[in-house]
Amino acid sequence: IPNSAQNRLAAEMKRSGLVDYDFDGASPIGPGLRAVIDPAGLTARVCFLEGSHGSQVDPGATAESRTVTGEIQAQQLVFAGGNPSFAPGTTLIFGASGSPLAPLVYGNFDEDCNAPNRPRANTGS
Repeated sequence: IPNSAQNRLAAEMKRSGLVDYDFDGASPIGPGLRAVIDPAGLTARVCFLEGSHGSQVDPGATAESRTVTGEIQAQQLVFAGGNPSFAPGTTLIFGASGSPLAPLVYGNFDEDCNAPNRPRANTGS
């Protein structure tokens, strides 16, 4: 969910290897499923076009926001728990909610997910 504060945080995290991943850039692994797998480990973020800051636990009222909740929860389970072939922290799964809307709720960072920077109220920068 784009906001200008995440731009600054992401810029700092990219210095330590953060990589942006999206649905289209992940490798197909099955019907409606895509994955990014790195046995060495991932430092990653994804961007959602739908939902809100509470989407991790609150599915909201629309089919799109419910898809976001399912995708977030599935990604967390696979990333934190690993998969049969790889250790935790090595795999991102896209489409694991099973919703046909999954490809539509992910954004591309360059086009969709970088919010305009706004001056910070407490510093003027």
